[in-house]
Amino acid sequence: MKLGFFTQPVHPITRDYREVLREDQEAIILADELGYCDAFVGEHMTDLAEPITNCLVFLATLIDKTSNIKLGSGVVNLPSYHPVHIAAHVAMIDHLLDGRFIFGIGPG
Repeated sequence: MKLGFFTQPVHPITRDYREVLREDQEAIILADELGYCDAFVGEHMTDLAEPITNCLVFLATLIDKTSNIKLGSGVVNLPSYHPVHIAAHVAMIDHLLDGRFIFGIGPG
């Protein structure tokens, strides 16, 4: 059986932003160490309790901290971005992750 990990991390808005981002990173690093097959990260630009405003930037912080787990956007909200920017960012992270990227999109 393969296990995957999806996080739409919710934290109390009174917590230190840097601390919760580190905890969210550590959760995915641990999932990689435990043998999870993939991890998807959601993004929310307007919700203080769900502090990941750009899942691609967040996933980029995990490239050198993980080795086997596939990392996925869960999801990139397409209407919030210019299509050329998304195409360029996704192409770059796909190359940096060397086959470990899964691109998830949503309508916003």
